[in-house]
Formats: sequence, structure tokens, C-alpha cells
Amino acid sequence: MKWFSSQFFKFLIKRNCFNGLIQRTILFAVFVICFFQSISFSQLNAPEILNRVESRFKEIQDYTAEALVSVEMERLRIPRRKMKIFFKQPDKFHLESEGFAIIPRAGLGFIPSQLHHDKYDAQLISLDTIETYPSYKLQLFLKDLHKSSYLWIDKENFVIRKIETATSQGRNVSVVFDYGMIDKKYLMPSNIVVSLQNLFESDEDIPDMSGRETHHRRLPRAGTITITFTKYLVNQNLPDDLFEKNGR
Repeated sequence: MKWFSSQFFKFLIKRNCFNGLIQRTILFAVFVICFFQSISFSQLNAPEILNRVESRFKEIQDYTAEALVSVEMERLRIPRRKMKIFFKQPDKFHLESEGFAIIPRAGLGFIPSQLHHDKYDAQLISLDTIETYPSYKLQLFLKDLHKSSYLWIDKENFVIRKIETATSQGRNVSVVFDYGMIDKKYLMPSNIVVSLQNLFESDEDIPDMSGRETHHRRLPRAGTITITFTKYLVNQNLPDDLFEKNGR
């Protein structure tokens, strides 16, 4: 009996040591994972992130898509419109629609090549989450106008998840992008929501920041424009003359 107790006690000691080794190994593994995550974050600066976004976008030489535009805007009553959008690198657009359709430039999809380093200064602010997507939050400074905007870049897929900026008319504009996979390899916008919010209580409070008279124009103070994209065709070698009919 004494021999059994002694051997059992020794077994417990060895077991505790073994468990301690496992715990130390797990802690070390967690430390290594956190360390390399912090290294990967510090290695990417704002220009490098934007370059990755641009590189991914360059895989798409051209595309066509059908779009449904819905407008819910103060002081505007516009029925939903269908349109067809054509794009070709580097920045050519052609639109076809029946009747009038309001669609902001951001609603056509963001073109990363617009962010030339000679026009913008970019700074990585933090890591953030847009919906469920871990994202880099960047601040962009437009050199000529001394204005800034914010971009949220999907940390894994390097597509733009959100844009936020303030206009000279005292409005805050937010653009949120959702994506779908096309041809099993291209992430393309499936839904874009452009939100317009007035930063002031009334039009009379809006300062003239553009050097022009603005108080006589009654611009929409708030609302949303939603563009839903379907029926994508990517890299179909669209002809140049398609975009020369009525310009971009």
C-alpha cells in the first residue's frame, strides 16, 4: 500500500509538471500569434494598403452591370430607376437609363487609381470593424482643398467597405459598400448605400465654405440613395467607342 501511494504521488507530480508544460506552451503560442499580428499591422502603412486595393481592382479590366437606384431624399420625389453601367479601366464610365436617374459618382463604385499620392496624404488611423469585417481605417487629406475624408479598407480582401466625408455645403456623406463574388474570383459591389446628413439644423446655419452663394439653393438636407447591382459581366473586352458616345 505504501509503495502504491508513493508511486501515485510521483505520478501526480509528473502530471502536474506535464500540465504546466502544456499551459506554458499554450501561452507561448498565443503570444506568438499576437506578436505576428502586431507585426503584420505595423508593416502595412497607408500607401501600401491603398496599393493593395488598387492592385486588386486592376484585375478587373472592364465590367457591365444592371443597377436599380432607389432615392429617399428630403425635398425630392424620384421613382426607382433601372440603369445599365459600363466601366473600363482606368476610369471610363457609360450609363444607359430610361428617364432621369440620380446617382452620385461614389455610387458608381470607387476607383482606387483616383488616390494619386500627389493629390492626397494618407494616414493609417486604427483597426476598426465595418459590419462584421475587420478593416483598416485611413484618413485622407486632399492637399489642394485642405479637406479630409475617411476610408475603411477590408483587412482581408482589400476592398473599400466605407467612405465618409464632409462637403462644403455642410453635409456629411457616408458611402457603405457590400460585395458579392462574381465568377468565383471577383469581389464586386452588390449594394451601395449613400447617406446624406445635414450637419446643421437649418439651411441658414450652413456656412459658405466654397466662396459662392449657397443660401439661396435648397439642397436636400438628408436622405439615402441605394444602388443594387446585378447581372455582372466582367472582363468582356468592351470596345472603346462605347465610352466615346457621350463621354464618361
